[in-house]
Amino acid sequence: MARIGWVEFAEAEGRIRELYLLEAAGRPDVAGIVKSFSQRVEALEGMMSFSAVHFGPDSALTRAQREMIATYVSTLNGCVY
Repeated sequence: MARIGWVEFAEAEGRIRELYLLEAAGRPDVAGIVKSFSQRVEALEGMMSFSAVHFGPDSALTRAQREMIATYVSTLNGCVY
């Protein structure tokens, strides 16, 4: 269960829905980290813009490097996924 209130993918409307659909790119849901910004559309837009710059195709890090960092940080935080 999430500790931060968020808008579920199926319940998203308006701009939040648009952003979720963009982020999902054909998948049935978006990650919890994305949903955690959904209470404020400005925050969600900002997070997605930040991610596009720092984690997009022109990033200095490869996808494998980004995944290794994410896995390491998740382990440090005690995440079970």
